[in-house]
Amino acid sequence: SKRRESREKTLLALFQYHLGKNDLETTYLYMNELEKKDTFFHILIEGIITHQSEIDEVIKENAEKWSPERFGNVEKNVIRMAVYELLYQKETPAKVVLNEAIEIVKKYSDEKSAKFVNSILQKIVNSISGVVE
Repeated sequence: SKRRESREKTLLALFQYHLGKNDLETTYLYMNELEKKDTFFHILIEGIITHQSEIDEVIKENAEKWSPERFGNVEKNVIRMAVYELLYQKETPAKVVLNEAIEIVKKYSDEKSAKFVNSILQKIVNSISGVVE
């Protein structure tokens, strides 16, 4: 789907931004997105970067024994993207956000990582919706 493509592009852009230590404009140049053709991509990348400290705090609060610094780059950035959508793009159902995150992790990492991401995101969804485990 078009949104899946935007999410995958966002994952790649987050690598450029964080690992390449690039600014947003350089990241857009690298991603051939300077003209803002992919609106959802721009919403995601700008939102994740703008709200990264809040997003990372939510992840940290729900990671239990895991330190987010120890997450692989794929897992960390997919979780960030999903948390951004859960918190700030509420028109997308949580079930869809989780499914998209899991599918992207499977594509760029492996099944074990997908299970890990699913468990973290499930805790986050429960904490956001007020479900007590």
